[in-house]
Amino acid sequence: MNFLIVSSVKSIKQAIIGSFMPLGVDIFYTSSYSEAERILFSKDLSMIFIDLDVSDSLEYGLMFIDEILEEKANNLPIIVVVSTKSNRKLVEQLVRKRVKGFLVKPIDETVIVNRLINLKKRFHYIDTDKKYYRVTPPVSQPLNIYIRSPRTSRLIKGRIKNINLGGASFEALEPVLDEDIVENDSIDKIIVKFSGVDANFGGKLLYKLDRVCAVSFRNYDDENIRLLSNYIFDHIDGFERKQ
Repeated sequence: MNFLIVSSVKSIKQAIIGSFMPLGVDIFYTSSYSEAERILFSKDLSMIFIDLDVSDSLEYGLMFIDEILEEKANNLPIIVVVSTKSNRKLVEQLVRKRVKGFLVKPIDETVIVNRLINLKKRFHYIDTDKKYYRVTPPVSQPLNIYIRSPRTSRLIKGRIKNINLGGASFEALEPVLDEDIVENDSIDKIIVKFSGVDANFGGKLLYKLDRVCAVSFRNYDDENIRLLSNYIFDHIDGFERKQ
């Protein structure tokens, strides 16, 4: 499933990405209609979220919806709209344009996400094209990992080599000893530091070879998975995903 987000509000973007990337949804993001048009013409889209406040003119947003209706007439995506502007005429226009959801700001991001997920479940039953990305942290911005040994409580420190929603491989700063941890050991504390924010992804040690190790993530809360999802999205190669 391909999902286009058109919004200039960072908190909305992060909330949607944090909830939909773990579902295997392929996300494209832009804060302008011109870039949104390019994605519209080049990608098959199943859902489009439009924040009409990306432009001062409401008409530009309505024109973009008309482009969706024309370009995707044979396979119309689920269209969801949010705006600070609301009146009966606008609602009637959106209904005629087959918009599935219209939300009025100010609104909590969780309400937006819940509405989008409910609409996805209602109108997009089967995902045959789930995508999960693995990214490599840039050398200039290393991503650190800290693991608490389940055997000795010693802290194992390392630099992540690559990471996805299911786990990470890393290179420890020192050799990892069998007395501290062995393959298939369960780990309560797997801490990844995202720009000063600690996220715990307790899980298991998948393998180790001297300093090179891999862990799976199996125990995390919604906030942690949102942090990880947004980190992965921001480091996926491809300009069009994060314009």
